[in-house]
Amino acid sequence: MKRHTLLFSTTALGLAMFALPLRGQQAQDPSGTAGIQGQSSSAEKTDARFIKEAARGNDLEIAMGELGANKAQNPQLKSLCEMIQKDHTAANEQLKPIAQKYGVTLEQSQSWLKEHALSKLQKEPAGPKFDQALATDLMRDHQKDITKFQKAATELQAPDVKEYAQNMLPQLQKHFQAAQQAAQAVGVSQSTISSIANKLPPGVGGASEEQGVSSQKGAGGKELENK
Repeated sequence: MKRHTLLFSTTALGLAMFALPLRGQQAQDPSGTAGIQGQSSSAEKTDARFIKEAARGNDLEIAMGELGANKAQNPQLKSLCEMIQKDHTAANEQLKPIAQKYGVTLEQSQSWLKEHALSKLQKEPAGPKFDQALATDLMRDHQKDITKFQKAATELQAPDVKEYAQNMLPQLQKHFQAAQQAAQAVGVSQSTISSIANKLPPGVGGASEEQGVSSQKGAGGKELENK
């Protein structure tokens, strides 16, 4: 009788010790989905961060477009600024319902660096130097946007946010190529133009020097003149 009692006690103790870690795991993650939820939360933060950055980028391009439309002396650059202002205003309108869906507040403010760059342009008197500085900044900003949007188009998780990035890419590329042509037209050095164009992601190229000059006389140039 004692032997049976001892055997039962030992077995019960072993089962209890085995069950303790399982109970601890269940208490920490009763559904077993903590890892999945963590990944989902991280993806949502990435999507939200992109939405905010896209809105700020649109705001900056709208401000630069407005400044250039009023102050640029070169007709090609002035037409480009009007197109940029119009397109990025529409892009922000498309972004608003997406931001609202994901609870993202779109702040009408720019980072210090962007404000500083815009402030420098505002202080520059109208003339060739202003046109060159503006065309260079438009190239540089759109190169950064293309890089950011191309990454978002392949890595984001939310389908509608990803679709927004994909749909914006052709427009950003069009703006970059037009800015490149405008930069050549206002006398920005080819070395500066090439250094910015070379930072574009693989598969996304600006017009070469010869293509850029000839395209000012072709369909691209006519499109800007007609706007």
